[in-house]
Amino acid sequence: MADTADSARGAIRRPGGRTARSAGSDSGGSTGIGPGVAPLLIGQGVSLGFTLANLIVPGSAVFLSAFGSGRLPYVYLIIAGAGSLVSAVVNRLQSRFGLHHLSVGATLMVAGLSVLSWRLLAPGDQRWVGYLVLTLFAVHLQMGFVFIGAQAGRAFDVQGIKRVFPRIVSGFVFGFMVGGFLADPLQRLFGRTEHLLAVAACGALVMAVLLRRTASEMGVAADESSVNGTETAAADGIDAADDRPPPLRALLGIPLVAAVFGYQVLSAMATQLVDYLVYDRAAVRYVGTEELASFTGGFTAILNFTELIVLALLGSLLMARYGLRFGVGANPVVVTGLLVLAVVASAAFGTESTMLFVLIGLARISDITLADLATRTSVNATFQVLPPNQRLAAQVGVEGVGVPVALGLTAALVLTINAVFDSPTTPMLVATMIVCAAWCWFSVVVFGRYRTGTVVAARRRMLDDATVDLAEPATRAALIELAGSDDAADVRAAVDLLAGDGSDQDETLDGLLRTAANREVTVGHGVLPHLVVRDPALAADVAARCVRDGRPELVVDGIRAFGRLGGSIADQHLAAAVDAEDTDVRAAALAATIGLAGRHGAAGESLAALVRSTNPEDRLLAARVLRELGSAEDAASVALLLTDRDRRVGAAAGEVVAALPDDGMNTVFRALATGEDRSAVLTFLRTGAGAAGPSTCASVAAWMVEADPRPANRAIRFLVASGYRLDPDDPILDALIGALTDRAATAARWSADLEGSDRTDRQEELHRLRRALDAERALAQRQLIDALALCYDRTLAGRVRHLWSDLMDGDHAMAREALDLNLDGRHRVAVLDALVDMPLSQSATYSEATAVLLARTVDWAAEPDWLQACAVTLVPGAADAPLADALVVAGPITEEILTAAERGTGNGDFSDPPDPDAP
Repeated sequence: MADTADSARGAIRRPGGRTARSAGSDSGGSTGIGPGVAPLLIGQGVSLGFTLANLIVPGSAVFLSAFGSGRLPYVYLIIAGAGSLVSAVVNRLQSRFGLHHLSVGATLMVAGLSVLSWRLLAPGDQRWVGYLVLTLFAVHLQMGFVFIGAQAGRAFDVQGIKRVFPRIVSGFVFGFMVGGFLADPLQRLFGRTEHLLAVAACGALVMAVLLRRTASEMGVAADESSVNGTETAAADGIDAADDRPPPLRALLGIPLVAAVFGYQVLSAMATQLVDYLVYDRAAVRYVGTEELASFTGGFTAILNFTELIVLALLGSLLMARYGLRFGVGANPVVVTGLLVLAVVASAAFGTESTMLFVLIGLARISDITLADLATRTSVNATFQVLPPNQRLAAQVGVEGVGVPVALGLTAALVLTINAVFDSPTTPMLVATMIVCAAWCWFSVVVFGRYRTGTVVAARRRMLDDATVDLAEPATRAALIELAGSDDAADVRAAVDLLAGDGSDQDETLDGLLRTAANREVTVGHGVLPHLVVRDPALAADVAARCVRDGRPELVVDGIRAFGRLGGSIADQHLAAAVDAEDTDVRAAALAATIGLAGRHGAAGESLAALVRSTNPEDRLLAARVLRELGSAEDAASVALLLTDRDRRVGAAAGEVVAALPDDGMNTVFRALATGEDRSAVLTFLRTGAGAAGPSTCASVAAWMVEADPRPANRAIRFLVASGYRLDPDDPILDALIGALTDRAATAARWSADLEGSDRTDRQEELHRLRRALDAERALAQRQLIDALALCYDRTLAGRVRHLWSDLMDGDHAMAREALDLNLDGRHRVAVLDALVDMPLSQSATYSEATAVLLARTVDWAAEPDWLQACAVTLVPGAADAPLADALVVAGPITEEILTAAERGTGNGDFSDPPDPDAP
């Protein structure tokens, strides 16, 4: 539920920060959506603000004049329940009707309810409709930005979102401001405040038209350029798609998330309480619906105008200068200060004084302005130090649960104070001040835990320029503090991040490097890579201390540094280390010597001899040297070692693959692809995934349509992990989708063919065969979803794969809906047909002829040996039947089954299929 903590009367805290997220694209630019989408989205923001202004003005006026401020807590409770219910219903309906149909239908429903409320109020004077209008305002605020944010997520990538969404928010503020300014003259023109609800209905109709036009614009673009992203698919990247986000209960066990949750609850409570005080005092000062409507319209207009000016003049300056400390602290501190003054004014001048009213109004304006200026962005930024699979779940959980909790607590507090005190204004002021004081304390806790989280994230190497702005003062301060740690890993992580910032921090970084280098060698060795570049003399001193220390891990770091520094001192240390007993030290020394002396010296000849040696220990050493070198010149040697009979050597050579440059990786792969050892190709595809460049990926792409599904599957994952992109019109993509859909259809067809008239008492074997076919079909479906990441949005593929891994029909329906919205016409039908759920029958019948035929033709399967073995167990006397003579045995499992049958010892003992994705 998005920020419905902003009161049902005049609240304008937008949920755009959460819903306006891009699915992302690899290019970092626009996704190719037509230029007309951005103005249409801004127009939607304007019409949404205008509609909400014309709901809140008559709604609050009618409600306050009829029931007074004492009934507002019940409105808060209704909004909490209605908002949660609407969110759940929308999530359910989106999988059935799709985003565009749902958004247009919901907006038309808002228009219809506005007209209904108008007809009930204007002639019928049904004052209870005030509850409906205030609830409608809150829900439309919530869902309006969900719909706008979802469209923006489909239309633009991250950079586009950052550019466009602030304009959408500004459009919303402008529309709200215009609606507020026009409220008073319009009600005077119409004669009654209730007629503004008809104006709100017109605004909703305009938004529905804009939604429809945006759908048409994006639909054309999607057919032409394969739109990237959707709101449904804005969770994790495909590399983390299998890492399920933890539940909220587990997330609240994380100190940072718990602190932000408390901060959000108190923030929402403070917003509601201040808003309640504004309208409670307004109900005392203004009498009648028209006067209240005039005040509400004017106050709303002033609030939005002030916010628009502050955002335009100070929006980027304050955050850039003061960062997260200002972002989470300014709002509670300013609001608390104004409330302290309000308590003093209440005691000095009375609860009905103009001074008190002005101070409360200023507190409301400050709260909304500072929330949009800094608080929302800063709160969202704190989640970036969490692991990727926790970020969105924490953000949604904090907002979705925290806001309803705050609404309920606020309602209970207001009702209690009104019941206990005859004159509740001063107690309400004091209670609000206490809530805001607690809010201030939580801002300090959040800031401290963010800095702690930054340290933890740096240790895990999770921070990167794409997710965390290292120019943020809090982040930089935490990393500088971490660089003073006694742990070399902490020092290295902090310095690596600070050095990669790109900002002008040379003096600070040099100081950190010198400090670390002059400490114990167990700390100083962590900064050697940076010292080699920035201070060679100091680097040579630290490297010599590492070598003299004698511990292999320190000696290796020292040797590597000397390999980059060179010079006579380096030659002395390297010559001594080449004959060291420790294998890692020898490998580092030999690689450093080759790097300095070249391939044609004695060290180069030694490496060549190690590669050709008959001793596997020598070849293992050669692989480690090659990993240290990481040079394209060694591609032939790497390819040779990948096919080594010794599994240790092959595994070590596999580690070298990721260290090679693109041209070297490509050379290795081409050499392996022309050989007969498929296991070496599989090793290459597994170990090199994520490190390949365009030339290697182009060579691997042809293997996606290999007849053998195992290397084809590895090739798909290799290319997805490496960020490779295929043109939508590339013939390989069509061939790949065709091959995978054929595999899924083949598995389903064999399952259907097993239905026959022959009875069998081997029900367990029959069910096992059907489960094997089901597994083959499921694997083909997963590979098909993975393949979509090569052309369509990777986040979309990751989210769909995550949904498809569940056994819930609803999740499968959502996955198909996401694909239906994003795939172009050439792929949509084939992919969706392959993903239609067709549960296998558990009938205890089978056709023996079909089982025999399946056992002979299993070359289409990813696990042919397992599938063949399952089929063989259903054939009586398989070892003596013609099947045994005509069978091309797929692997050792089937061989074991046939041998056991021939000896009369049964059909073998096997229960679980192998994992086709295992190394």
